[in-house]
Amino acid sequence: MDKTYLRQAIGIDIGSKKLQCRHGVLDSQMKIHLKASKSISNHYGEFDQLQQWIERHSGKYSGVKLIFIIEATGTYHEELLYFLTDHGYSVCVTLPKSTRHFAKSLNTKTKNDRVDAGVLARMGLERELTPWQAPSDQMKTLKDLTRELEQLKKDRTRLLNQLHAKQKAYHVHEEIIERLKSRIAFIDEQIKLVETQIEEIISNSPDLQEPIDRIEKVQGLGRMTIISIIAETDGFALFKSIKQLSSYVGLDVVERQSGDFRGKTRISKAGNRRIRASLYFPAISASIHNPTLSKFYHRLLNKGKAKKLALTAVARKLLGIIYSLWKSGQEYQKDLNTKSL
Repeated sequence: MDKTYLRQAIGIDIGSKKLQCRHGVLDSQMKIHLKASKSISNHYGEFDQLQQWIERHSGKYSGVKLIFIIEATGTYHEELLYFLTDHGYSVCVTLPKSTRHFAKSLNTKTKNDRVDAGVLARMGLERELTPWQAPSDQMKTLKDLTRELEQLKKDRTRLLNQLHAKQKAYHVHEEIIERLKSRIAFIDEQIKLVETQIEEIISNSPDLQEPIDRIEKVQGLGRMTIISIIAETDGFALFKSIKQLSSYVGLDVVERQSGDFRGKTRISKAGNRRIRASLYFPAISASIHNPTLSKFYHRLLNKGKAKKLALTAVARKLLGIIYSLWKSGQEYQKDLNTKSL
């Protein structure tokens, strides 16, 4: 090759079923060249094909630093993330809002998976991004356990609803009722086992136990909610601000406004649904039992805000409190000023 190249990047747009990849290089004149693209199934068994494609195209630029850029999209990116890092590649994980802001700066009018992958590749070539560090085995296990616990509780609720319906129905055989009760009892045992495993991990790690015990003093927050949020965010490793965190969770406010048009203000819901769901009941509890957040909640109601929107605002405040207490190491103050959260 006649040209000298400084860097190469592969942007990967993540979908639930498909990965769209785009390879690009940066030359010594600071010009970006987007090269090959490939679509592949988002399934671990197909990733060997992806690696072959990577080696074929990155190998043309032997000795040139290669980085991967992917966007944090719930859980769909996780298998690929571990696959790439296990194979020794440098991977940068960006938050969706950061990617959107970068895409706007390019003034790209076309939007599809191939273009989005190209935007990620450009981002990796133009910017100095921090490589992703895999969470500790301890934190990874916590995430797996809290997700299992969430699923068990959903299964329990579903079975309880079935039991209630059968008990109210006409002439249902008693053995059907008993089998439902037995399945509920089994899930109750599983829930206790998982919660015990989680507590064992926490108790054996002072770095986790101390901040979790401290955050648990916030009225309205349950212990498992706190642990789940810490596990889902890897101790907020990717986040530098509450605003970034709210956007990732999908609790950021979206406004639709153009000229004289004023659309409804709503939350984006474009983020980690597990964290949003885990904050719903704590927000209800905090709106009643937490003096500061109860005042905040009723102030919003008095301004004419809908109850659902006011509860969402409380959930966002709770998330901000967890983040702030985790990062700062400070004790929770009941008269905490929540304006900055």
